[in-house]
Amino acid sequence: MRNPLTPAAPLLLALAVLAGCGDTRGPQLGAVCGRVTRDGRPLQGATVLFKAPGAPGAIGTTDAHGRYDLTYIGKYPGAVVGKNDVSIFVPPETAVPSEGEGLTVLFEGSRLVEPGSQTINFDL
Repeated sequence: MRNPLTPAAPLLLALAVLAGCGDTRGPQLGAVCGRVTRDGRPLQGATVLFKAPGAPGAIGTTDAHGRYDLTYIGKYPGAVVGKNDVSIFVPPETAVPSEGEGLTVLFEGSRLVEPGSQTINFDL
């Protein structure tokens, strides 16, 4: 006796594989903005980097008021939802750094990014 599912087996297998591929749009992002202050004053020109494990980073630069907005892979607003390692750093004071002079790291830690919009401030 012939199995009636045999002719449909390749189609069913293809559908099962496609269904298991998941979302091809990338990870879930949460919109993140905030303010960076140092000794209570806005910190201008600082780079804020959020990095989730296994994902590219989200980055923002503070304006004259210390405000930043994160952009994921330079294209999408936000950062990956979940625990992110966070670094805040400033460039060297001179236009051409001498040997051994580079970025000054002001903060290293972690923060949790939630789905939706949120404000994450840093007082250094």
